Amino acid sequence: LPPGDYTVVQSLPSGYQAVTSLSVPVTLIAGDLQTVNFVDEQLGSISGSVFAESLTGSPMDNILIELLDENGDPVLDDNLDPIIRLTDTNGAYSFADLPPGSYQIRQTVPSTHLAIDDIDGGLLTVNGDVTPILLSAGADITNQDFVNA
Repeated sequence: LPPGDYTVVQSLPSGYQAVTSLSVPVTLIAGDLQTVNFVDEQLGSISGSVFAESLTGSPMDNILIELLDENGDPVLDDNLDPIIRLTDTNGAYSFADLPPGSYQIRQTVPSTHLAIDDIDGGLLTVNGDVTPILLSAGADITNQDFVNA
């Protein structure tokens, strides 16, 4: 390239998010060699289901599942709205395209039910139980299930 001012731009691969800027300004002088590095991280997902009575029980639809950060605060989308899901007719929910990190998921148990089990296997599950999850880059964490009676 002839000497001058340039901008090096990265095209972000699908399923990744940029950790560094997607463009870097570079000034070249005669005989100069410039190296530009970009850092990206692969996105992951968290999914599971909600069942009645046992993990082989009937699926529960329209159960609110919230995505929380490690401190229990709502994770917000690009519009600054909390990221939530309602379970579908199979009792399933999924949070896709998540950056690596520490998360929690929380279900809101209907007033006609009690939470009786969840995947974290902690002490007695309480109404609106929270499950901690450590999501590694590119991981798809499945079977994050809740059971209500």
